Amino acid sequence: MSERTVFDRIRLLVVCSVLVLGAAPWVQANEAPRFENLVPAPGAVGVAVDTIIAVDVIDLDSGVDASSIELVVSGAVVSPTLTPLELGYRVEYSAVDPYGYGETIDVSIDACDDSGACASVQWSFATAREEDF
Repeated sequence: MSERTVFDRIRLLVVCSVLVLGAAPWVQANEAPRFENLVPAPGAVGVAVDTIIAVDVIDLDSGVDASSIELVVSGAVVSPTLTPLELGYRVEYSAVDPYGYGETIDVSIDACDDSGACASVQWSFATAREEDF
């Protein structure tokens, strides 16, 4: 048997295996949660000092582990409200006291899914200046 014939048979075997078995069916992809609909938008300026911070935490694979969600606002861990969504949670936080005028607010959120894959996102926004009112 020629070298070319052996190569063709191996290639045919591989192609048939993929068609019959699919692409590695024993391996499950597990992507970490993703973050959508960040409010206020990253880099926003002139935001009201009494704004609500919100973000959707979504996981298409195993679901979001609600107990893993940690929201940090201006360096302090805060207690947000979690509203269930079809594929995760809407995370919302309303500060007890308004933010300062002309202040930059840093926000970060960490979350894991039920399989242990974790992700985080950080963003900031700036509140309106007092003289803008």
